[in-house]
Amino acid sequence: PVHHASHHQTTSTDRYLQWSGQLPSHDALHRLRSALGINRRSANVPNLPNGRLHGSKLARVSAGGRRVFRRVEKPSKRSYAVLIGVDLSGSTCREDGGHTVNDVLVELAWRQAELLDACGIPFQIVGHTGGWHREGSIPDGFPTGTTTDLYVAKTFAERWDPGAKMATAAFPACSQNLDGQTMQAYIRMLASQRATDRLLLYYTDGAMPAEDATRQERILRSELALAEAWSKRRDHRLTVVGVGYGTDSPTEYGLDTILVDRHEPIATQVAIVVDGLAERIANSIQK
Repeated sequence: PVHHASHHQTTSTDRYLQWSGQLPSHDALHRLRSALGINRRSANVPNLPNGRLHGSKLARVSAGGRRVFRRVEKPSKRSYAVLIGVDLSGSTCREDGGHTVNDVLVELAWRQAELLDACGIPFQIVGHTGGWHREGSIPDGFPTGTTTDLYVAKTFAERWDPGAKMATAAFPACSQNLDGQTMQAYIRMLASQRATDRLLLYYTDGAMPAEDATRQERILRSELALAEAWSKRRDHRLTVVGVGYGTDSPTEYGLDTILVDRHEPIATQVAIVVDGLAERIANSIQK
């Protein structure tokens, strides 16, 4: 089932008030804007044997020089869509240095959303977990058993407004991790977006997959293999990047993962994610 996130925890208002009062880091914003190619200017490549005549180099002709041409390189037009997926499984309830892992994962996702919004990049933010549902606890037509539960705080079409921010701040930690089905759903959501580059940021505390392990691992590996092939396209690429809080264990399933040091302050953790994302964007451009 897909839910629209609402107020789930007593701490959500505190989160909202605390996080809303902090502006995005200027350095992180500059780094992300540069990686995305925003405001990238045309480059002049001089000293070429053919191309446009370069007036300041014409004096070389009398000396037999031939490299008097130049080429103007314009940045390629790239567009982006980003899906931020946040692990809300029960393991994120655990305490870690005076806060819960859920607190940190949700704040990291919030900070990334703030940066994307400042860059004008369309994004969607969704939390994922799962649970065991008995007959009568879910709508008619759904089978009883284990289901993947997705909490949508903001769609691609919606604004990053107070409602979306409060819904994100209210992301709870509960139940179980069904990473295969979750990854499948996220990739389908992202694939529907019209952009040259589509990015899925998968925030997790590891332990993938924790429930229904054999089946979920099979689906997870299959989806990540599909995404890897998709990332190599010349256009309409789709790239999946894990953001592991204190772990890079998702790499064993083929998920390229940015390792976030859980001992660092939140500003440094955000910078780690931005730097890792910038590196991967640069690599995708060179493919």
